[in-house]
Amino acid sequence: MTCRWENTSYYGLIVVTGTLDIGGAAQFQGAAYVIGAGILSRHGGGHSDMCGGALVANINTPDTSNPALVGTPTFTFSGGGNSEFGAVTNCSNTLAGEPVRFAKPMVRLSFRQLF
Repeated sequence: MTCRWENTSYYGLIVVTGTLDIGGAAQFQGAAYVIGAGILSRHGGGHSDMCGGALVANINTPDTSNPALVGTPTFTFSGGGNSEFGAVTNCSNTLAGEPVRFAKPMVRLSFRQLF
């Protein structure tokens, strides 16, 4: 599945199973999880900002005889414009004009090593 953002503002949490394709002057504040094929692509001109964070994971195995192996995610930036992409704990240009602040620090709830 491909999710395409173009010249629009988005807020919140998004989970994409495949490709997240960002073009033009798209704005996003929140968390993006791009899982499956694990492809995040930012292209085209325009002032595009992502404030929050992204997890990009290719969970498709390259070796069917060993399902514990996972593929390599893809993260590409191309084109012109003044784009910013950052994982931060506050953003200065939210909908209400106030910074976003996490109520509690992020903690690891669980961990499982596959190989």
